[in-house]
Amino acid sequence: MFTVSHGPVMFTVSHGPVMFTVSHGPVMFTVSHGPVMFTVSHGPVMFTVSHGPVMFTVSHGPVMFTVSHGPVMFTVSHGPVMFTASHGPVMFTVSNGPVMFTVSHGPVMFTVSNGPVMFTVSHGSVMFTVSHGPVMFTVSHGPVMFTVSNGPVMFTVSLHCHSQHTHDSESSQVPSFFSILCCKILNNMFSLCH
Repeated sequence: MFTVSHGPVMFTVSHGPVMFTVSHGPVMFTVSHGPVMFTVSHGPVMFTVSHGPVMFTVSHGPVMFTVSHGPVMFTVSHGPVMFTASHGPVMFTVSNGPVMFTVSHGPVMFTVSNGPVMFTVSHGSVMFTVSHGPVMFTVSHGPVMFTVSNGPVMFTVSLHCHSQHTHDSESSQVPSFFSILCCKILNNMFSLCH
């Protein structure tokens, strides 16, 4: 069940129930192998969806992305966006700026707004927010929660965390090193802003 209005459209649907709406712009896409429900409006869009349930909305800007192998729920609005999501549940929102990122192998929840951002997240649970400034960073191998705002920041975090607490000196130094690194970055950042 679908509706197409107000623009040239070329698409293919196969191997599963599909419900979608396309309006106000040229659209080219392919849907296969799974239930899909989405809406596309107000801009040129090119994307592919395969192998899993997907629910998303795209509006107000050119967008190119691919979703595969897992449940995904996201929203993209107000800016050019290029991203890929694979191998795990993902929920995120992107708005008000150019963004390029990749998410793989783990549950991830994040928000990006008001500035150019380029980052990669892999192999672990991650929750973070980035706003108001150019940011480039990489996070891998462990649970991480942090916030970056109001300034240019570039850093890398790599953690090997276990579910059980250990008294090993090397493993116990990792969280404190990460905390000190984040505190130094944020202190320097806010000192430049004030």
